[in-house]
Amino acid sequence: MIFITGINSFVGKYLVSELKKRNLKFIGVDINGKENQYFKKIDIRDKKIEKYITSKTTIIHLASLSTDRMCLNNPDLAFDVNVRGTINLINIANKKKVKRFIFASTEWVYGNQANKIQSENDQIKIENLNSFYAITKAIGEKLILNKNNKFKQIILRFGIIYGERVTGSAVESIFRNCVKNKTVEIGSKYTSRRFIHISDIVQGIIKVLKFKKNNIFNLTGSVDITLQDVVNISSKVLKKIIKIKEINPKIVSNRKPTNNKLKKETDWKPRVKLLQGVKSLKKCYNII
Repeated sequence: MIFITGINSFVGKYLVSELKKRNLKFIGVDINGKENQYFKKIDIRDKKIEKYITSKTTIIHLASLSTDRMCLNNPDLAFDVNVRGTINLINIANKKKVKRFIFASTEWVYGNQANKIQSENDQIKIENLNSFYAITKAIGEKLILNKNNKFKQIILRFGIIYGERVTGSAVESIFRNCVKNKTVEIGSKYTSRRFIHISDIVQGIIKVLKFKKNNIFNLTGSVDITLQDVVNISSKVLKKIIKIKEINPKIVSNRKPTNNKLKKETDWKPRVKLLQGVKSLKKCYNII
């Protein structure tokens, strides 16, 4: 049985769709949505979660306040949910002796290291992080990786996810602005991330469901994609000339987590290229 927290999140919904296709048994919790056979409306800080977890369970922990803005707007709640909620799940997982615990972390734990490749072997220094969201995730990682835990521990450091939604990452934001405007404002056109499509994230999760060793994986795209690339692809998809206005051209932010380890240890690799992914965004605006 698979137990999913944050089952009604963006990642959770796509994951559920894939699990159903594969006829895999699951149940999940979230604080949003209407209960059904697959979903119970329970906060991850609630000890009632325990009754849905057995020794044969694999926990996929997606639930969190998942943006830096959300965390900064309510730091007490962010710490309570992202850290104390994780502690509650860990305690239950140890009590029930679950098989494995898959923790959704983030590439944000690497901080901003311009032009440096980030690998799973890098030391994560919480004291150097300037993102409160990243700090809560880095703490979560250390809690999961505690040697006293009785379950298999898998950390997935998600890249910057994009997909069929109106708001989300810079990809969705830029595409939305390209739909509405002829000029798009961005910080620096050379700022880049290794954006990853939601379907590739879900396939990565599927690949580690039966992983038998403790491990940390970067689950990210393979290619550095600049904000200029996103604008140019959006322009191509919309068949529309878009001008770029740089707000901070000299402030360039790059993050380059490598996904080589996951590709080497499984047969996973990201399959959705930016052009294909951006084309799918047209559905959000009823564009043919």
